[in-house]
Amino acid sequence: MNKADNEYRIIAIGDSFTEGVGTTFDSTWVKQLELLLNKQKKHLFSCINAGLAGSDPFFEYMLLKGKLLIYKPDLVIINMIDNDIIDVIHRGGMERFKKNGKVEFSKPHNWEWIYASSFIFRLFINNVLSYDASLICKYKERELYKAAIDKIYNLLMIYSELALKNNFRILVTVFPMYTSLCANEEPLESLIRNYKMPPGIDIVCMYDYMTKTEGINCSNKFQYYWRWDCHPNGKGYAAFARGALLKLKQMGIIDTSPVR
Repeated sequence: MNKADNEYRIIAIGDSFTEGVGTTFDSTWVKQLELLLNKQKKHLFSCINAGLAGSDPFFEYMLLKGKLLIYKPDLVIINMIDNDIIDVIHRGGMERFKKNGKVEFSKPHNWEWIYASSFIFRLFINNVLSYDASLICKYKERELYKAAIDKIYNLLMIYSELALKNNFRILVTVFPMYTSLCANEEPLESLIRNYKMPPGIDIVCMYDYMTKTEGINCSNKFQYYWRWDCHPNGKGYAAFARGALLKLKQMGIIDTSPVR
């Protein structure tokens, strides 16, 4: 927990795309970003990987508040992906955390158990009733997505209060899944286009960087992502780390002095 006098400490939170599923520990984007930062030789940069597979921004807030503040970060990077929207739709927002210490998700469809066991039933639900694989009805999809993004934005307001109180900055990064690259869209980009970030928070969607600078697209995506489970490989994480480094330079992080 002790920090060196010239140390700038970064904590990265997120789901499996931050934990680094799909590669070795030393090839996660968090570790590769640390290596790139320390090539600058202006400060000692340390990056703590607190990513947890299956997590979402609301669980990550509780993790940060409850367990990570003792490490006195200068910057917290909150990494998000498209699936966070689905997670929030299914799990809910802060209302999932009950006063008795328990967590309760939104109630699933009462027929979900049949969907899990019958391909014929899936055919009916998906093709006749127009549910997608996440069991969100298509005609409600836009409304549900908008509500989930609103919840995420309101959560960022709470993150901002925590950051100002504890003297650290926040960068929100959006890691595009290869489904976004093929669809030529990034659903979470609306956070950048339509919402004003609260104090102490910067945000960057890596969709443009990954497609235009790194040249990742639908035709070459499997050079950067695993074919069957959609997680990046070491090459994909390295590309993201370079994009994160560029954003930190734009924020003045590279030349800043450590927060006291």
